[in-house]
Parts: sequence; structure tokens; C-alpha cells
Amino acid sequence: PAESALGTDDPASGEVPRLYQWDSRWGSTVYSSTAFALTGCCPTSLSMVYQGLTGKGDLSPYDMGKRASEGGYETTFDGTDATFLVNEAASLGLSCEADSVRSALEGGAVLICNVGPGDFTDNGHFFVITGIDDEGNLVVNDPYSAERSNRAWDVDTVLGQTIGLWVYRLA
Repeated sequence: PAESALGTDDPASGEVPRLYQWDSRWGSTVYSSTAFALTGCCPTSLSMVYQGLTGKGDLSPYDMGKRASEGGYETTFDGTDATFLVNEAASLGLSCEADSVRSALEGGAVLICNVGPGDFTDNGHFFVITGIDDEGNLVVNDPYSAERSNRAWDVDTVLGQTIGLWVYRLA
């Protein structure tokens, strides 16, 4: 999947960076009793949101995984407890709140989406929703798949698989 990983990982670019949980810089580290590449979607998603909103590159997906682990949010073989997303926001200089997808994105927010089985996963998965394109489709940064990041997604398709949404803005 690395060959099609288009996008930037420069936090100063003003865009939400595309970072991948399988990146060689952290993908082979151990997280949730297995490889970060398999279970690091939540910390990778929060790292993208943090870097995109703050313009800072000091917290990589690996660093977010360490924060999750040290805070007791890492689960055995199941990734990250979703409360990590809400509970860590303030310490990162972010606010996290409930809002409608469209109004949040139009207002400059970035969302982390947790989905169940469907187009993105057989079990559970986290990714970032960065905006809405000209056709009204969602633009996503999927930390596991460059292919899914490179296409637009129908809002109803994504929301039909969604377990939870977290809206982030600078605090």
C-alpha cells in the first residue's frame, strides 16, 4: 500500500497529514499485544488530527500510542479504548465535542470516525474525516489504507458503518 500513499506528512503544510499505522517508523513496534501496523489506527488518527490542527509535528502515531498505553487506554489485541480520543483532547490543546458531520467540517473541524464491519474493516477501525469534496462526499485519511484515502466516500455509506464520531477544533 505504500506505493499509493499520496499526500503530505508535513504538519506545517496547513493540511491534515496522511499518516499510516504501517509506516516503517512505527509499524513494527508492539502495540495492543501485536504490531502497531495492525492495531494502531486510533493513535494514528489522533496524531493526524493533532498535527493538522496545531501545525506541530512533535507527536507521531507512535508517540500517541505511548500516550494511550501510559494512560491505560491500550487494550489487549483490540487497539485503543475510544475514551482516549475525548480524554486526551484538552492535553493536546484541542477541544472534542459532538456536532453534525456537515456543519463540523464546514466550520473547519476535523473528525475521527470509528466504524464497525463494512467497507473499512471486518472488526473495528478508526480514521480521520478531513472534509467534504465538491460533490458532497467525505474526504478521509485512513491510517491503514492509501487506497481508501485516495477516494471520496458517500456520507450515508460511512455513517451507516459508524460507531462513533469525535469532532476536533483547536481549543
